[in-house]
Amino acid sequence: MINKTKRPRIYIAGPLNPKGGGGAIEYLRNCDRMITLARELIKGGFAPFCPAVDMLYFIGGMDDETPTPEEIKEYSLAWLPTCEAIITTIGWIHSVGALAELDEAVRLGIPHFRDIAALYRHFEDRADGE
Repeated sequence: MINKTKRPRIYIAGPLNPKGGGGAIEYLRNCDRMITLARELIKGGFAPFCPAVDMLYFIGGMDDETPTPEEIKEYSLAWLPTCEAIITTIGWIHSVGALAELDEAVRLGIPHFRDIAALYRHFEDRADGE
């Protein structure tokens, strides 16, 4: 059982921008995968950081108020050192952004998980030892 009062912070990494001409539909599917995982993590007792919700920063406002893609990437990466783990979604291996996030996680010694079951086991094992 995950200790919900401590809610381990989990960084979600995966592809967002379409590869190979997928356009808006692929982008939205990628966002949906990340947001679905974030919801599951929240219900499971975690506090996920989900870069897919960054799309909301691009909606509304004037052009000079909208963060640039570079500013968004810097903003997202600033959260990584505060996280206790990183989990990747389908297709992460083909995402330049996710690979950069994972490289930084490795540099910081943050454990990487490819599936939610392994993430749960890791934190349940940790909770048992407390």
